[in-house]
Amino acid sequence: MIQEKREHQLSLSFSYTIYHTYKHIYIHKLISTMLNAIARSTTKLLRRSYTNQMKIRNKTTAIATASNYNKEYHRKHLNVALSSYLNEYKKKKPTPIALRDMLKWEKMQSTTTSKLLALELMTRLANRIHDLESFPPVFLNTEYTQSVLALYTNFFEDLTLIYHGDNSSGSTKKKWDEDSFQELIKTFKNNDSATVPSLAKGMRTALNTYFKKCETSLDDDVDADDYLPNDLELDLFYQSRLGIRMLIGQRVKPRIKNGIDVVAIARQSYERAQKLSLEHYGFAPEIEFLGHVSEDDWDVSEVFGGFCYVPSHLEHILFELIKNSMRATVEQYNDGVYTKGDGDHILKENGMPPVQIVISKGDYDVSIKVSDEGGGIKRRLMPQIWSYKYSTSPYQLLPASADGTTEKGQIKRSESVEEDAQFITFRQNFFGGGFGLPIARVFSRYFGGDLKMISIEGFGTDAFVYIPHLGHSKEVQP
Repeated sequence: MIQEKREHQLSLSFSYTIYHTYKHIYIHKLISTMLNAIARSTTKLLRRSYTNQMKIRNKTTAIATASNYNKEYHRKHLNVALSSYLNEYKKKKPTPIALRDMLKWEKMQSTTTSKLLALELMTRLANRIHDLESFPPVFLNTEYTQSVLALYTNFFEDLTLIYHGDNSSGSTKKKWDEDSFQELIKTFKNNDSATVPSLAKGMRTALNTYFKKCETSLDDDVDADDYLPNDLELDLFYQSRLGIRMLIGQRVKPRIKNGIDVVAIARQSYERAQKLSLEHYGFAPEIEFLGHVSEDDWDVSEVFGGFCYVPSHLEHILFELIKNSMRATVEQYNDGVYTKGDGDHILKENGMPPVQIVISKGDYDVSIKVSDEGGGIKRRLMPQIWSYKYSTSPYQLLPASADGTTEKGQIKRSESVEEDAQFITFRQNFFGGGFGLPIARVFSRYFGGDLKMISIEGFGTDAFVYIPHLGHSKEVQP
C-alpha cells in the first residue's frame, strides 16, 4: 500500500514537471511567434513606406533630405535584411576591369550583364560607405559629408531592392526590373557629380572647427588628423568613386573612345583655361605644342587600334595642369618679373612666356609634359601640392602664409569664404580649392598611369602625365 502511494506521488511529481516544462516551451514559442509576426509587419510597413518614397524621389528631394541625414538615423532605418547585405558586400573585394573590356560593355546590353554590374556596384558601394563612416567624426558629421553618405546609402538600398527583391514576406522570388535599374544608376551618377565639391566643403567646415579648437586650446598638440581624413584615405575613396562612375557611365553613356585625338583634347583644355583666365585676370599666356602633334604620329595599329582612353579624364588632367601654369605665369607677370631683353625668358608679344605642351607617343605610354615659367614651387612645399588640405589660390580651402610656411601642421585658415556659394564644380572654376591636383592624379592613376611634378624654384614647373595607350591596363581599385 505504501509502495503504491509512493509510486503515485512520483507519477504526479513527474507529470507536474513535464507540464511546467512544456508550458514554458509553449509560452516561449508563443512569444517568439508573436515577435516574428510583429517584425514581419514592421518590415512590410517600412518597405511600403520606402517604396512610396522611391516613387516620389528625384534629384531635388534627394539633395534636400540628404542635408538632414545623420549616421544614427541611417542605422536605425536600415532593416535587418539591408544591414545584413551591407555587411556581406563590405567583406567582398572589387573586381578590377581592363579598359578595353569596359569598351565592350556598351555592346553587351542584357539583363545578365546588368545583374553583374549591380553586384559589382553593391560591393564597391558597401566599401565606400564603410570608408565614409570611418572618417573622423568632425568631418563625418558635417552636413556636406552626411549628404554624400546619404546618397551612397540610398543608392545601395535601391540596388538591393532591385537585385534581391522584397523578401520581407519570406518569399525567395526575385523580379528584376531592367528599366528601374537603368533609371536608378543614371540618377545616381547625376547626383554624384556634386560629391567632390561637397566633401571639399566638408573639409572646410571641419577645418574651421579645428582652427577654433587651436585658438581656444592651451594644448599645442591639437592634431588635424583627429578632425580630417588623411590624404591617402581620400585618394582611395576618390579612386573607387571614379570606378563606380566609370562602370555606370559605360552602361548609360559610354565614355571610352578608341583612337582619341590627344592634341585636340589639349587644345580644348587650353581654350577652357584661357577663357577662365581672361574672365579673372583680363589676359592669358599663349600656348606652344611640341613633339608628336601631327596626325601621322598617331597611326592606328591593326592589332591594338588607336589610343584607347577616356577623353574626359585626359581633358580634366590637362585642364588642371594648364590652368595652374596659366595662373602662375599671369601672377609672375603682374609682379613685374618678366622684362623684355633680360634674357631670362623668351617672351611673346603679350609680354609673357608661353605655356609649353610636349606630347610623345611611346610603345606603351603616351607622355605629356606641361611646362611653365611661372616661378616654380619651393622644394619643401612640394609634398603639399598633393594634399587636399593645401591650396595656393585666393579661393583656397587652406592658403599658405606669405613665406609659404604655416603653423599648426602646415595649414592656415582661409580669409575668404564667400566663394562657397559658387563652389559647385571644379570644371567651371579657375581655382581647385586644394582638390585640383590630387584629383587630377587620381584620374591619371586610375588605369595605371601617373602624374608627377618637378619644379625649379625661381623659374618654373614641369608636370609629367603618363597614360598607358594600349587599353589593356586594369583599373586600380583599393
